[in-house]
Amino acid sequence: MRDPTDRDREPPPESPDESATNRDWPEPTDSNDRPPATGGLGGFAADSGLVYRRVGAYVIDSLLVALTTTVIGVASGIISMDLEAPAIDPSLALWMLIFEVLYRWSVQSAFGFTLGKLALGLRLVGSDGGPAGPLQILVREIALGVMLGVAQATGWAILPALVQVLLVYVVIHRPDRRSLHDLTVQTRVIRVKPSDSDSPMRPV
Repeated sequence: MRDPTDRDREPPPESPDESATNRDWPEPTDSNDRPPATGGLGGFAADSGLVYRRVGAYVIDSLLVALTTTVIGVASGIISMDLEAPAIDPSLALWMLIFEVLYRWSVQSAFGFTLGKLALGLRLVGSDGGPAGPLQILVREIALGVMLGVAQATGWAILPALVQVLLVYVVIHRPDRRSLHDLTVQTRVIRVKPSDSDSPMRPV
């Protein structure tokens, strides 16, 4: 016969060594409940699209610089169209690098992004998330230009490509998605909403 006082008794406490795997944990319903992206390949898998955007923006800007420099080179005679003469003046690579630094500095100082960043929804900001200053951007772009320029000066054709691979590697493995030239002045590249270019989404 059941003791009527049983219903007043407290249930036995849960055993402290009970395995957590036996409990029913609710699945997160919102992506914001998930842990933020971290550095390394795990973090890259979480926001690889942002890394791809940054690489894509750099490629777009480099192609624009190369095309513009080629047109100017042909018009000024630095690049000869005479098949019997040397096609390209050796100094063209230096002028192209200088033009690229000036282009990135002037456009990002005025608007906060290059044409490549604009096309892919990116913006350059300071460490506090506000606009980066002109001097800050100039130092950043000179640092990038020096790294690429030194690689070109060695005469090894593959070395500039290896430097660019290194820059991408740093972006992938840092949680804040900064590259070496970002670290010189503590800038960062962020992704912005297409509908509101003033609203940052996530760092790249």
